[in-house]
Amino acid sequence: MNPYESKPLDWMAVATLLVSWLALMLIHPDVVAISLFVLALFCSLLRGRINISRTQWLICCLLGLVMSMGFFKPESKRALASGLIYANLYPVVLSLGFAMLPALLRRHTRREYWTTLTISGVFFLVCGLNLEPIMKESAVLAALWMIGFCFSSRRFLTGTGPSLTAGLTIIPSLILLALAAAAFAYSEQQVNFLLRMLSAGGDVSLAFPAHSRLNTLLSSETNPAVVVRCFAKHPNTYLPARVYTHYKDGEWSEFGPSTNLSGGVAPGGYRYPLTQTPIAANAPLVLERFEVHASPIVLFAPRDAAWMEVNQAQLAQLSGHLLEQRGGGNELLPYTIARLPEKDLAPPESPEYVQSCLALPPELHPIVKKRANEVTGQGSAWQKGLRCADWFHNNFSYGFGYDFASKKDPIADFLMEKPPAHCEVFAAAMTLMMRSQGIPARYLNGFVCVERSFSGDYYVVRVRDAHAWVEIWDGQAWRTLDPTPPSAIQPPASWGSWFDSMREAFNYYTRRLGSLDWRGWLAMLWEWRRGLGAMLVLLALWKMRKRRWFNPSQAAQGVSDQHGWIRRLSTALEQRQLDRASWETILHWGERLRENSLAEVADWLEQYSQYRYGGSSPEQEKSLQLRLEELMKSLQNPPS
Repeated sequence: MNPYESKPLDWMAVATLLVSWLALMLIHPDVVAISLFVLALFCSLLRGRINISRTQWLICCLLGLVMSMGFFKPESKRALASGLIYANLYPVVLSLGFAMLPALLRRHTRREYWTTLTISGVFFLVCGLNLEPIMKESAVLAALWMIGFCFSSRRFLTGTGPSLTAGLTIIPSLILLALAAAAFAYSEQQVNFLLRMLSAGGDVSLAFPAHSRLNTLLSSETNPAVVVRCFAKHPNTYLPARVYTHYKDGEWSEFGPSTNLSGGVAPGGYRYPLTQTPIAANAPLVLERFEVHASPIVLFAPRDAAWMEVNQAQLAQLSGHLLEQRGGGNELLPYTIARLPEKDLAPPESPEYVQSCLALPPELHPIVKKRANEVTGQGSAWQKGLRCADWFHNNFSYGFGYDFASKKDPIADFLMEKPPAHCEVFAAAMTLMMRSQGIPARYLNGFVCVERSFSGDYYVVRVRDAHAWVEIWDGQAWRTLDPTPPSAIQPPASWGSWFDSMREAFNYYTRRLGSLDWRGWLAMLWEWRRGLGAMLVLLALWKMRKRRWFNPSQAAQGVSDQHGWIRRLSTALEQRQLDRASWETILHWGERLRENSLAEVADWLEQYSQYRYGGSSPEQEKSLQLRLEELMKSLQNPPS
């Protein structure tokens, strides 16, 4: 096929484009997406029948961008409903879709064909960036898009139908589709884990209920979804989400019900004091900003925090003085805390609460107290706790292969058999061992904050960072101890973790685009307009330095005369209905003239094309001009 030849897209290419719109409609089945899909379908019925120039195409794209940004402003609810990463991408998706509508109507050259399919591929890719693991429907659409692309490429580029070779190109897509279907039939949970690598996020579904069994955190082991972003230089490693005091039959529960708290009006929304200790006006408070995306939303604050500011008028106070958004939710919640480093500002504990942290289940196995007597030794509560944590580090290993759920007493079995165990078993065992020594201890679930973002601007906490640890009461305050081997809380160093870091950076900075001060940027550019204008003029002069009309020695010749040659020739052939069509390239027009026994004119057009686009010289131009005059005379006086 001639690279300059234009022709309508075939039905296979049109179907490939419509698959992208179908993906958006499946992910976001509202009136807007359905209406636009119907519009795309209508445009496909008119393929190649409307002559749309490149300028008109660009204007349509700009109008689509303006309408998308104007009517579909970023809203967190729309983002969650659509399945897109963030609401800011929704207008981008629609803008890409608008760019494809003229592509369905106009005729295409080879280059424009690839441009159109590239836009369709990007459109399909962004539509597939879900918060949820990739669906079976997405895999089917991806396979259909690949098949349509393979067939339409051959048909458009060669003008022939699919051959055996073209059929072989779809085998990888069919194999991928078959494997996905078989894997879903075998284990949907494992497939979701594998396909989550290809999605833009994960399902933030980890919750910390009031009653927690020892296998609560197992489902979060490999989930890379981000639940917290901590903007601080040195954040706390342990972020508690629930504090448990009562243990029975492998299950922990809280101390007492939650209560409602109301905050005072502050610049950041509402301020909640986190301490009863007076804070001096000149105290060196350190401000840290958090962004939490979980359900329910627990507001993490260390014990050295003085106050918290959040845009919630009412919060729930849980056991252990923890704060939680009342009613849960699944939207991004930013808040700020003020810390006084190295100061314990936590409210005092009631004697009843400290006493509840000494309670032991009546059916407690004797091995718990026996092991505690062997490893804790003499000294203060803190010294005993350190010895106990070190004993776990040196004599146990971290792992998930042992089935504790099937054991009648998992803690006793763990202390006797010493199998590989996860953090919940370590924390539960140490809590009970400390209590058997008369030391108040409590069991905590939450997250560890150890992963720095790819850009280094903040820390990232993921669902897989869920953890359990212990706090003991030393008579004055709660102090953190972690019996789980340290290897369990190190950020993973595999290629998968690098991929997760890159994906998180893309998600975060894409979302930030919607919060930029665009008016401020425009004002700044307006202040720099003279400098920017001078730079653009210099760049234009540099780019035009080799133009013929810019060279004084050739200014009189110009290219306008060259364009006039084509107009004169087209006008001379108008009476024979062989003038140049608006959509025709010069070479395509020449081929049509050759078919109508005007080979001399076709040869001249081919020479002109080589001269015009392949380099020129004054001798070539003079020869073409003389030859044109001869052709014009012969066309005005055709042979009898």
